[in-house]
Amino acid sequence: MRNFIIKIITKLFVFCNIIFLNAQTQDINLQLSSLNVLDVKKQQNGVIWVATNEGLNAFYDDEKYVFYSNIQDSLSILNSKVDHLVVTSSDNLIALTQDGLSIFNSEAFNFTQIKLNSKPVSVVEDSYNSNLWVATENSGYYLINNKFELEGHFTFDPLSPLSISTSNLAKNDSKSIIFSEDKVFIATVNGFNIFDKKLKTFKRFFKGKKSLFSTNNIIGIKKHEDKILIATQAEIVLYDYKNIKFLNSVSSPFSITTLNTFLNDLTILSTNVKKFKISIKENEIILNPLNTNSIPEKRNITFSKEHLYFWNESSSFISQTDYDFLNNKVFKIDGLINSLTINQDDVFIGTNNGVKTLNKDNSSVSSFSEIRTSEFFYLHNNQYVNFTNNSIEIYDSSSKKIYDSKFSVDFSKMSFETDQNLIFFGNQNIHLFDIDKRKFYKSKIPGNLFKNYSIDKLKFLDSKLYVSHDNGVFEVPIETLKLINSETEIIFYDYNELLNSSVPRGFVDLVKIGTSLYVTNQQSGLSLYENDLNSFVKNFKFDGDPLKTLASSTPTKLLYNENEEVLYVGTIGSGLFKYNLRDTAFSNLSIEDGMLSNNVYDFLQIPGKLFFQSGTGINFLEGGLIKNITNEDGLSPVSFHNKSLHLNDDNIMISGNESIQSFPLSSISSSNDIFNINTFNIVGIDELNNKKIIPLNNDKIDIDYQTKSILFDLYSDNTYKSNQLKYFVEKVDDNEIIKNGYNNQVQ
Repeated sequence: MRNFIIKIITKLFVFCNIIFLNAQTQDINLQLSSLNVLDVKKQQNGVIWVATNEGLNAFYDDEKYVFYSNIQDSLSILNSKVDHLVVTSSDNLIALTQDGLSIFNSEAFNFTQIKLNSKPVSVVEDSYNSNLWVATENSGYYLINNKFELEGHFTFDPLSPLSISTSNLAKNDSKSIIFSEDKVFIATVNGFNIFDKKLKTFKRFFKGKKSLFSTNNIIGIKKHEDKILIATQAEIVLYDYKNIKFLNSVSSPFSITTLNTFLNDLTILSTNVKKFKISIKENEIILNPLNTNSIPEKRNITFSKEHLYFWNESSSFISQTDYDFLNNKVFKIDGLINSLTINQDDVFIGTNNGVKTLNKDNSSVSSFSEIRTSEFFYLHNNQYVNFTNNSIEIYDSSSKKIYDSKFSVDFSKMSFETDQNLIFFGNQNIHLFDIDKRKFYKSKIPGNLFKNYSIDKLKFLDSKLYVSHDNGVFEVPIETLKLINSETEIIFYDYNELLNSSVPRGFVDLVKIGTSLYVTNQQSGLSLYENDLNSFVKNFKFDGDPLKTLASSTPTKLLYNENEEVLYVGTIGSGLFKYNLRDTAFSNLSIEDGMLSNNVYDFLQIPGKLFFQSGTGINFLEGGLIKNITNEDGLSPVSFHNKSLHLNDDNIMISGNESIQSFPLSSISSSNDIFNINTFNIVGIDELNNKKIIPLNNDKIDIDYQTKSILFDLYSDNTYKSNQLKYFVEKVDDNEIIKNGYNNQVQ
C-alpha cells in the first residue's frame, strides 16, 4: 500500500459582507432529485443537504451528489425517502427515514445505519454529553452516544415502575425534553418523566394530588432557574427538581395548546381561545392575558438572530415578526411548506415545489429611488445632477429635488464631460450647463464652427475640452467655453491618410502624464504623443511581445496612478492592463484573476482601492487582489453609463440608465474573507477508468496498486461567491505549485 499526504493551497478573490434586502420569497436554483423537499440543512463545512421523497441531495460548490438507498449495501442510506435531517454540534449529518437513522461519515463517504423499531420523529442532543435522544412514533426513546453507538432503548413496561410512561412519542420534539447534568426531563402525552443518567431509570408522574396534574397530557416543559415549568392540557405546574418537589399549580381557563419561550425568557402560553404571559414570583405562577393578536397562530416557530418565523406544515404562508412581535409580515410561498430552517443569515424553506428562501434584507447596495431613468449623472458639492430625456434635475443631499427644467434637446444622443460646476455635452452642437448658476447654454459652440462633425466623445483635460469625431479630434480652450459670446479658438487635428496619418482618428479616452498624451481609439489602439496630438511618438499595437506592446486591439478607458507610476488600460475582451512607466512593461489581469468579465468600461481611484466597472458588476483592486460587488451584494445589473462610478463622501455611487445605486465603503472594510477548504470525496481511478471511493483517515489515504490516478472533489465552507475560489496544488517533494484554476476537482 502507498501512503499519500496531499497539501491544498487556496486563494480567494472575494469580499463578503453579507446583509439582507426587503424580503420576498424566491426559488433556490438546485437540480433536485425530486421537487418534494421534506427538509433542508446546512453543515458548518458548507454542504447544503436537501431531503426529498426520492433521495438525499448534497450540494457543494455548484455541484451535487444524490444518495439513494440500496438494500444490498449496508453502508448506504436506509431509505431514499428522507423525512427529516439533523446536524449535530460536531457537524455530523443524520438522516431520519421510516426505518431509522443514517449517519453520514464524510471521511469514508458512506452511512452508518441504525435501524429502529418504528419511525423516528425527532433527534435532540444532550449538551452535557453530546448523547442523542431519538423519539419514535411508538417504540419509545433510543439513546445514542457521541460515537453513534446504541446505548439504551426506553419503552413503556407496565410491569416496571422504572420505565418511561409511554412508548407513543409521535408528538415529541425539542420542546418536550430538558437536560441537566444528571437528569433528563421528558414531557409525553401520558405523563411527566425524569430520567436518572447514572442509574438509567425513569421516575414517572401521572395526574393526582402529588403531581398537581389533572390530566396526563403534558403539552410542554420549560426550564426556569432551578425549576421546571410544566404545561399540561389543563394547568401550569412548577416543579423544583433540586428538592424533588411539585411546588404550585394554576389552572388555565381554556384548553392549553402550546408553551413557547422567546427572547429575555419571555414565556407565552397559548390556549384555544387566547394567549397568556407567564410570570413566576416567589414560586407563584401568574397568568397575564395578552391583549394582542401580534403573535401569529401557527404551530411551528423558527428563530433567527433578528426575526421569528411562524408556520404550519402543508401551509403556503410564513409570518415573520421581530422579537417584540412588531413589524409582522406575511409571505406567501409558491408551494406547501414541509420545513423551515435558519442557518446564520440563510432561510431555507422546504416545500412540495422545491427549496425556497427569502431575499436578503438591508443589502450593502441601495437604490436612489427618486431617480428612475438617467442619461447622465454627476455629483457636485453634495448635489446630484441627473440628465434624463430632455430634462435636467438636481437633488440636494437629502434627496429633495431642488431643480427641474425641460429643454428642447434630446439628451439621450449626447456625449458628456464635466469640469467642476460645468457640464459639457453635445452631438451636433456643444452645449453647456452651469450647475451653480442653474443656467443652460444651448449651442454654446454651434456645429458650423467645428465643420459640423458628429461628436462621439468629450474629454476635459489640462484646461481644454478635447472633442472626438469620426475624422479626428479638435480642442477648445476653457476660456472660450466659459465666456459668453467670446471668439471661439478651436484647434483641429484632422486625420488625413497622406498628409496627417499620425493624428488619432478620434479617441475613446486620453490621459496626460507630464507632457505625454496617451490616447486610445478603435483604429490604432493605444498611442503616445508629446505635448499635443500633432507630435506622434509611438504606438503600442501588439507585435507579439506582451511585455512591450498592448495585447489588445480594443482599449477603452485610461487611468494613471501617480503613486504606482502605472497607467491602467481598460479593454473590451482582453481584461485590464497595467503599463509600468518605470520599466515600460505591460502586465495583464483578466477573468482568470477574478475579474467579472474581460471588459472594462470605467475607473474610479480612491486611496488604497481602484474600482472599475466590468460586465454586470463592479470590480476593485485592493492589496493585490481583485474583489467585486455583484447581485449577491444587492447590485442590480443595469445599462451602466460611460461614466458610471462616482465618489460621494464615504459612498460609491453607480449610475446607469435604469437606476442610481450606492454602497458604503465601510461595507467593504467590514468584509469577511474567512473560509475553509473541505474534501467532499476522494475517488480512485484504475487503468480501465473504473472509479471507487477512497476513504480519508487522519488526513491520509491508502492507495492500492490498481489505482492509477486520484480525483479530489473540493469545496469551500463559504458558499458566498464560491465560484471565485482558485485552487493550487503544491508538490511536497519539489515545492512546485500547479495551478488548477477555478476547477474544484483536482486530479
